[in-house]
Amino acid sequence: MRLTSVYEEYVRFQTYYGYSKYTIKDYGFKIKRIFIEQGIGDIEIEDLTVQLVMDYIISLRDRDDLAQNTVSSYIKTIRAFLNWTYENEYSAVNWLKQTPKYKQYKVQKQVFRDDEIVAIFASIKGHSQTAWLKRLLFALALDTGARVSELLSIRVSDVNTHSQSYVTIKGTKGYADRTLPLSHATYQIYQSYMIVRPQTDSDFLLINTQGLPLTYSSVASYVDTNIKGIGIKRGNMHYFRHTRITRWLLEGYNTMIVMMWAAHSKPETTNNYWHYSQELQMTGTKFKDVSLLLQQVPLPQRRPKKRDEDMMHDVI
Repeated sequence: MRLTSVYEEYVRFQTYYGYSKYTIKDYGFKIKRIFIEQGIGDIEIEDLTVQLVMDYIISLRDRDDLAQNTVSSYIKTIRAFLNWTYENEYSAVNWLKQTPKYKQYKVQKQVFRDDEIVAIFASIKGHSQTAWLKRLLFALALDTGARVSELLSIRVSDVNTHSQSYVTIKGTKGYADRTLPLSHATYQIYQSYMIVRPQTDSDFLLINTQGLPLTYSSVASYVDTNIKGIGIKRGNMHYFRHTRITRWLLEGYNTMIVMMWAAHSKPETTNNYWHYSQELQMTGTKFKDVSLLLQQVPLPQRRPKKRDEDMMHDVI
């Protein structure tokens, strides 16, 4: 008996037991159209194997045009249909036991590509205090993988510039303070920023032109101007964190080290990034080391000066 014929029996059964026309219509789309016509094919029920169904589930999961909630809904309906075929002796396969309950594929965090990172920095013009503030904010985010809240909490005293440059990120989410190295490029941006940083009693590193600590709303405006505003519509500040963690793993660092640097509360979170980094390697996607990439971001040819006229303007 072919799958289409079995499906028709299934519809008659469900209609008899009072299922609404809307539910039946949903079955027609998910089972007849998606599963049979566009998927497995109208094969004999005896030829439907566990391997065929598992392969089909994987193919659904990997479709870029379907949201994971949609895929989960499809699989739930299809498994109910297959279970009915077993209970009513159309199939000898106990589908509920033979096909594991579908677990939504963990959608990987989005990352910035090399060309996008270069474009973000290239969009920042001039020597104003705000321009160097943006460069330092983005460079620290990319270099350390710190959360926005952690970046805004960095104090001038947290940055060490002796011998090897590093920054101390104050512990959050139950983690102790962590110390992360800074690339030479980030250190150079930091030096230029400190030249134009307003004189103030505040020890916060990232401050605005009034000498006040940088706010979330200001960070959001920088994202709108220098990330979304240049065509990277999907981008946000947290992408820098995702990018750094993924690239640490691509650069060969141990997952336990990366877990500590990223301040993940669970190893499963870091492992999710590790699996994604492996997928990137398998696809042949190339990423430069962050330290090398930051050396190539476009910066003004000359260092800012204390009395440079550019300081008088807030270049956005």
